[in-house]
Amino acid sequence: MNKPWKNIIPALLVSIVTILTAQVNPGDVITTDLTLTADLDASAYAGPALTVGANNITIDGGGFTITVNGNNTAININGKQRIVIKNVTVVSSVAGQGRGVTITNTNDSKFAANTFSGLQNGIYTQGTNSRDTLSNNNMSGNTGSGLASHTYANNTDWVITNNNVTGSGSWAVAYRGRIKEISGNDF
Repeated sequence: MNKPWKNIIPALLVSIVTILTAQVNPGDVITTDLTLTADLDASAYAGPALTVGANNITIDGGGFTITVNGNNTAININGKQRIVIKNVTVVSSVAGQGRGVTITNTNDSKFAANTFSGLQNGIYTQGTNSRDTLSNNNMSGNTGSGLASHTYANNTDWVITNNNVTGSGSWAVAYRGRIKEISGNDF
């Protein structure tokens, strides 16, 4: 008895995995979960390398590197909820410039096991951001701060644990607002 579906199902699964792990281009708006499959060079792009365009998504760097152009940001999140950014490494095409992630009006999001070093700021906050978690990140050697907040930012109930934030040119953490927990960090 011939069962042609036996060959179709594996091919379909490979296609789905390929779509979900497809490489992106500088300036792309991400609306579904993404795992990078290669480095993303946005050094010639004058804007955020990636913009989060939906709630409830995960961007997994997969150990790959995003290179930003000067004072731009690798991942821009504005007005989104429950975003996870993990395993991303961000460098700049111009040493001491750029940002790893810019967060504006974002809630219940997690940033874990990322490397944001040699930039201006590892993570930069604007607007009102609540209940976000920053854990196990390396944000060392930035010319500004590992975590920096705009003068008018209002962050509430963040958990900041087990991060390595050393060698910053300004502050290790320039957090504005009420914090829930800060522990186990190397500042």
